[in-house]
Amino acid sequence: MIQTSLLKRIATAIVLILALVPSLFFLPTVIWNIACAVFAAICAYEWSRLCGLKGLALSTSIFLTVAVVAAALMDVIPAKWLFVASALTWIAAVPAIIWNNSQNIAKATRIGLGGLVIASAASALAALRLSDPALLFVLMAIVWVSDTAAYFSGRKWGRRKLAPSISPGKTWEGVAGGLTAVGIYALALIVSLPAALPQTASRVSENGNALFMIVCLALAVAGIVGDLAESWAKRLAGVKDSGTILPGHGGILDRVDALLPVLPMAALIFSR
Repeated sequence: MIQTSLLKRIATAIVLILALVPSLFFLPTVIWNIACAVFAAICAYEWSRLCGLKGLALSTSIFLTVAVVAAALMDVIPAKWLFVASALTWIAAVPAIIWNNSQNIAKATRIGLGGLVIASAASALAALRLSDPALLFVLMAIVWVSDTAAYFSGRKWGRRKLAPSISPGKTWEGVAGGLTAVGIYALALIVSLPAALPQTASRVSENGNALFMIVCLALAVAGIVGDLAESWAKRLAGVKDSGTILPGHGGILDRVDALLPVLPMAALIFSR
């Protein structure tokens, strides 16, 4: 059963990457932005369902999230401040909620926080792609490297639970494995990017290689917080997955939970 589930996860991940890469580099900006809005709508739907919304309330939540994304993409509201608000939420509010395993967060608060982080992530996806598609891919890969290494190192050596009341499968050994892999990945980028992608390399190293290494590790930690936050929301809702759209993964939120904090933080640092 575990082997079958793993194979489904791998197959789904490969299909998603094969769809993402050509879209990332070749889709017209308008189509990409529309895709970002659709992405926000699906995530808002899944999050609103986790919060118990139905009918008109569910539709309103989705509409408002997509409206914020559209406003940011059209410069009606400054996307930068959306990214700042999201970063502060992930740095201050979300860790406190996870640390206390808060069970009594008001539904309206959960809906609002979810809408903010989803809208900011979708907007950051558009901003980073407009700035440098290759850089966006490089930054998204931080999460993929961290998740993959954490999964396998956790299964091999995992003993000490990271957050047993929220996500029993995650361990400190998995975290260590994920961060180690990200450190190696960042070092490989520093060495290889100048020859492979000079423009992207200059964006990466403009503040120094050591700082880039620190940023990669910090983004990986943010991804872990994002993963735990969605696990907390699912446990609160009493469900295993946020949806069923992706075989072996569950919902879209189950696949992108770690990207939700990483994208807006990365946009603050790297986008122009």
